[in-house]
Amino acid sequence: MPAEPELHSSITQLDTRREEVVTRRNKIMPGVILGSIGFVILMGIVFQSIPALFISAILAFIFSVAAFQINVSGPFKEIKSQFKSAMIEEFMQSYHPDINYRYQMEKSQARSLIKASGLISPDEYHEEDVIQGTYNKTSFYISEVDLKNKSKNSSYTIFKGILFRIKLPGRRFPKSRIQSKSGLLKRLWSNFKKEETYGFDYESKDEKRFKSEMAPLFPFI
Repeated sequence: MPAEPELHSSITQLDTRREEVVTRRNKIMPGVILGSIGFVILMGIVFQSIPALFISAILAFIFSVAAFQINVSGPFKEIKSQFKSAMIEEFMQSYHPDINYRYQMEKSQARSLIKASGLISPDEYHEEDVIQGTYNKTSFYISEVDLKNKSKNSSYTIFKGILFRIKLPGRRFPKSRIQSKSGLLKRLWSNFKKEETYGFDYESKDEKRFKSEMAPLFPFI
């Protein structure tokens, strides 16, 4: 693969930057923490009041968090994003050079797409590693999602995996719903059926059209 030397160079540069951030963290953060503690102690001595001590502690905490974000967390996140982008670019150029795509590490359309699907209603949406683009006028959207519901004292995952949307021009599929496992209640109170070959459950307004027109996509569901 001709892009390999360029990829190796990019990864080497990113690893050098990573080591620089680690060195900066080891040098700066102990000083920031000690300085914040010293600031709180000094304010307590000068003002000799609980409110002043409390306010100075809050200010010291905010300063420490900001210093960590600017000097460590932010740069690490940028390096991680650039590393993933370089690996994806190498893969796409090597195996799918005709696909027009863009990558972003941060969340994008997961909330709106999941709400529009009507399949589940999570309380929390976490999304990353978004890849979207087109191929032969067919648009696609792929991302990694972690969807959670909240209870009184905690939250729990209801789905964690890949969100995938594809738009095929000129094709009007029958209104259908597909789930990996529909559950007993949905099977009793709706028209969900099991696709035996690929193991997913489905419900369709037109089962005959669903099977004939969606069949080529079944292996990817």
